[in-house]
Amino acid sequence: MGDRNIIGFAASTTSQPVYLYSHWGGSSRYHDLAEAIEKARLRWHDPSYATRIAICSIIGERNWADEVGFGITNDYNECDSNYDDMLVVCWAQKVVQVRVLRSIAVAFSFSFDEFLERFGGAGVLVESAEEN
Repeated sequence: MGDRNIIGFAASTTSQPVYLYSHWGGSSRYHDLAEAIEKARLRWHDPSYATRIAICSIIGERNWADEVGFGITNDYNECDSNYDDMLVVCWAQKVVQVRVLRSIAVAFSFSFDEFLERFGGAGVLVESAEEN
């Protein structure tokens, strides 16, 4: 049950990520991550702050007081997923890696700009600003 997924955040491609695990939101994980990366834009150079901003963006206003819904870990083996991949943000290189689930194997890699353009981050925010 649920729409479980895993998103990792790392200082660089060689750093150990910290993983945000969610019981739901898997089907919108690419779009949600694009929005989170965009919201963290001013802190891309500062992985700890950028990660905090991104995680807060993904969680949003829901679940902060709930016992279940989201978890944070450094061991992806603790997490279940309904998908065969997990996304990992690497702040120093400004890339999002699509990794094989529970693996360091990278299936795809996108620059932040490519990821934002393809999955709605920058485009969605720019369109919203232009409408107002």
